[in-house]
Amino acid sequence: MSLFTRMLSLSLGGWLALREFENRPLRGWRCVALVVGALVLLVLDRKGRDLGIITSQPVYWTIALVAYSMVSVSFVATLVFDRGLVQRWMTAILSIRLFRGLGHLSYAMYVFHLPVLFYLGINDAAIGGGKVPILQVGLAFALTIGLAIASYYLLENPMAKLKQNFGGVKLVDPLAAPRTSQQSGGFLARFARTALTSPEDGQSLPGKQQTQRTIWPGIRRDEVK
Repeated sequence: MSLFTRMLSLSLGGWLALREFENRPLRGWRCVALVVGALVLLVLDRKGRDLGIITSQPVYWTIALVAYSMVSVSFVATLVFDRGLVQRWMTAILSIRLFRGLGHLSYAMYVFHLPVLFYLGINDAAIGGGKVPILQVGLAFALTIGLAIASYYLLENPMAKLKQNFGGVKLVDPLAAPRTSQQSGGFLARFARTALTSPEDGQSLPGKQQTQRTIWPGIRRDEVK
C-alpha cells in the first residue's frame, strides 16, 4: 500500500500521454482486448478468493487494481484516440453537466470515500461477507460527496490559485502566441525546458512544414510533419 507500489495507474496515464504526444494511437481491438482481459482477471481473482487459493487481502486487491487499470486505460484511450461512434457517444455522455461536476470532485471523492466507509463500518462488513443496508450505503455516498464539495471549494481551488504565486510558472493558453526564448520562467519551467527539449528542437529543417506543440506551460516543441 506504499506510494512506490501504487504507481501503476499514474504510470499508465503518463504512458498514454506519451503515446498521444508521439501520435501513436491506442484504439480498436487493443482496447477491446484490454477490457476482456480485465474481466477475465477479475473473475479469476474472485474465484481464487472463493476457493481459498488467494488468502491474502493485499494480493486480492492488487490483482483487482491491475484489472481496473486495464479498463481505465481502454476507456481513456478510446476518448483520446478513437474517432468513431463510440468516442462520440462517450464524449456526449461525459459532457453532461452532472458528470462534468463529478469529474471536478472525483479526486476528493477518491481521497474521502475510504475513511467514510471505515467509520461507518461498511468496509469491515464487506470484508466479512456481511450485507450492508442500502440506507447506510446512501449515507456513505452523501457524506463522500459533501466532503468532496467542501474540499473542492475550501481547499483545492484556493491552493490551485496560490500555486501560481510560486516558481514563476503561469498557466497559459496552448493556442496563444509562443513565448520568446528570453522568457525563462521559474525553476519548474527551466527544469522542464532542460529535461523535455533537445538541441535539435531549435533547428529548422529546410523544405519541412513545422508546427508547434506545448509540452509544458511556456515551452513548445517543434513537431515536423
